[in-house]
Amino acid sequence: MEEKKKNTVISYCLFHPHKENNDIRNWDKHAGENRYWYNIPAILCINNVVYPNSEIHLYITTNLKTHFLYPFLIKLSESLSNFKIIEIDEIYSNTEITLFRFLPLFNKSCDILFCRDLDSIPNEDEIIASKFFLLFEQFHCQNIRSHTNHKYPITVILAGLCGFRPKNIEFIQNISFEQFYKNSKSSEYGIDQKSIIQLFIKEINWIKKHFVDIRINTKIHDPGKPLIKCKSYKINEFKKSKFLKINDRNFINHLNLITNWAGEPIDSRGIWLIKCLIFADDKGKKILEIIKSNEKWQEFYFQNINETVTT
Repeated sequence: MEEKKKNTVISYCLFHPHKENNDIRNWDKHAGENRYWYNIPAILCINNVVYPNSEIHLYITTNLKTHFLYPFLIKLSESLSNFKIIEIDEIYSNTEITLFRFLPLFNKSCDILFCRDLDSIPNEDEIIASKFFLLFEQFHCQNIRSHTNHKYPITVILAGLCGFRPKNIEFIQNISFEQFYKNSKSSEYGIDQKSIIQLFIKEINWIKKHFVDIRINTKIHDPGKPLIKCKSYKINEFKKSKFLKINDRNFINHLNLITNWAGEPIDSRGIWLIKCLIFADDKGKKILEIIKSNEKWQEFYFQNINETVTT
């Protein structure tokens, strides 16, 4: 089965948190204030290799214009034609800004929408799961579960590991993003995940037909059986297929070196990032040259230590 060319958007959010939620994310090793900037070069590089026809959207809050890496984002958007920065001028108190990564879903502005987190990078398992969704058009919503903790109702749809076919989902056609945001907006932590779940698990017959759950089992994590009555597959069922069409196996092996499970928060800076950009040839060369053009950017991204530069 050949993958048809589709208008695909991979959507992220970047904002300065007004509250620290380290008590909730007590398992997270990367709690520095710049943690959501660590993986931006790697994410852009990998997505351009794996999904060359996609657009990458980054929704950022206006208060980030004073961040020392903001000019770096602008330089990237000027050099990479498929990288779009969309500014959000909105008052917020916690994580409600993360709802904006779903904007293409409600604007119906793309054929495929993947919503992802900036604190992780795609590994082989996530890429295979995403390729599966791109190929099988009968599925209009995808959830990828990759951690032992992904067995609770709040993980029926993971906001950073989900996919949609916006134009094919009938019950959202008359819902605007403004309506969704107004109805969902809250100072509660993790409101994006809760809001999207509430919207998508109402219709049982639709779920059975159009919702697909992908389970990624690893040596350290087993997310268990699906949480709702839907189509569900283990990632191992796809391993021998040809969903993953990347000629350079070395590139995929390099991605797997830094992640233990899909969606794992990591710090991809340092020598691993340099090798990743080199592996990607022309797609990584632009990003590499941009980083090298500024001493502070080099210090932040090429030194394999935490928080080398303050804001």
